[in-house]
Amino acid sequence: MYVVHGNQDKRVRVHHGEKMCDEALENGNDSKVTCWFKDSVIRYDVGEGMESDEHQTLMLTDTAEYEIRIVDFFTESLM
Repeated sequence: MYVVHGNQDKRVRVHHGEKMCDEALENGNDSKVTCWFKDSVIRYDVGEGMESDEHQTLMLTDTAEYEIRIVDFFTESLM
């Protein structure tokens, strides 16, 4: 299981991702669980009174690291 979560996400609060990772690490195969939490915000008018979006932003704000991490995860998991 691979969980990527921006710390500022307002749609799905970070504690949900942290709990999912904690449960998976406690009850599953640790070598198949990877969790990545990082600060990530994109500022723009998203409407409805919101002026930033924090959901699914890591792939845009940290593209190179995101790609390396996800490729490494699938390479290790599928081998």
